[in-house]
Amino acid sequence: MASDPSQLRRVIVRLTLGTLAVELILAEGWLRIARGRSVVDLLLQMDNAVPALVAGLLLAMAIALASRAYFSHFTPDLIRDLFVPILGHTTLSEIASLSVLPGLGEELLFRGTIQPEIGLIGASLVFGVLHSGFSRELLPYGAWATVVGAVLGGLYLATGSLWGCIMAHALVNAMGAVWLRSQAPVAT
Repeated sequence: MASDPSQLRRVIVRLTLGTLAVELILAEGWLRIARGRSVVDLLLQMDNAVPALVAGLLLAMAIALASRAYFSHFTPDLIRDLFVPILGHTTLSEIASLSVLPGLGEELLFRGTIQPEIGLIGASLVFGVLHSGFSRELLPYGAWATVVGAVLGGLYLATGSLWGCIMAHALVNAMGAVWLRSQAPVAT
């Protein structure tokens, strides 16, 4: 594994791109088999897209503020010892990649594909478990991801559009990365 943080971030961005490919393949396969639809069909669902985007923007701000409070209060060691050393010096292009790619892929898979099959609670739990990395150390992160998954799932149920969920997810990730940068020690 890479010990240089910038090299590790490049690996994470590549893994994020690979994860997007897997998410798209899984979503596309399931949608075609189970519903005779496509990922493109979900993305072209434009009914309520504008209200969904507005709601997604507002939700993103609320989730980002709540996330900062949650992690600062309940898991400051996790932030300081794990996330800041890895993501505290991300470049703007890395932030964009680590925000947009998961926002798109995870929302297509979890909200657009899994949630209609197993419901809001089931999809949110799967989302949270996968964000825990099956690691005891990351359980608080997984628990928070479960809550955020339920909020995003509720937005999808309320609007019928994935666009607000995609926007909210990407903005939450971006605001989180910017916050982590603000927590990183300044290099001298």
